[in-house]
Amino acid sequence: MAELTSKDDAVTAYRDAVTAWTDAAGGRDLDKMAKAQLRDAAAKLAFSATPGVDELRLPRRTRAKGDVVLVATRPAPDASLLADATLTASLRVCWRRDNADVELFAASALATGTAPNFEELQVRTACDGRALIDLRLQALPLVDEPADVLELLLALPWLEKNALATHLRNRLMEDLLVDLCDIEGSESEHDGATEKDDARPERPLARRKTGGDAPGPEAPVSGQKRKK
Repeated sequence: MAELTSKDDAVTAYRDAVTAWTDAAGGRDLDKMAKAQLRDAAAKLAFSATPGVDELRLPRRTRAKGDVVLVATRPAPDASLLADATLTASLRVCWRRDNADVELFAASALATGTAPNFEELQVRTACDGRALIDLRLQALPLVDEPADVLELLLALPWLEKNALATHLRNRLMEDLLVDLCDIEGSESEHDGATEKDDARPERPLARRKTGGDAPGPEAPVSGQKRKK
């Protein structure tokens, strides 16, 4: 991320990044209402930073109180993955909810050699599709896809602009799509099981039992005495 000399510069950089991403998304499935909401979010966002931690506040679009608070850190990549790495990049973004941090995504990359043809490249990513869906509903409900929310977050200036940034973006988008497919599959299985249970005929309270081919005496129904 470029060095920002003041808090005002940082707020301007984040607002400009949201607006630029919105304007560049003309070919995507973003209607006028979604773009208006994104521009409104850009105008109202707040940014603050402490050493090693960036905090972004977006207006909440539900009746719940308070802003949506996103916290970004850049933990050191695991050097054991590539001991002689000459270039590294990392980013972890969480949603602060009820005084706890819910991870939205995390990514780190290490490489040797020079871009774009690195001698060796190690990339690790994790992405929580359900958390991004919840974030979309709270902050940007007019944006239809959680993938658009992730792409927007990755367009913000807290991601360092080096030769590894594209690899982090691409891998995170792939992870999210896989996670969303898993979520959709699990929900479809649950819906199918529910429909199957609903269609199952009711069991009788008591059954009549016969033995062999010839009719036998009826088994007593609960609450009745056996006929003699």
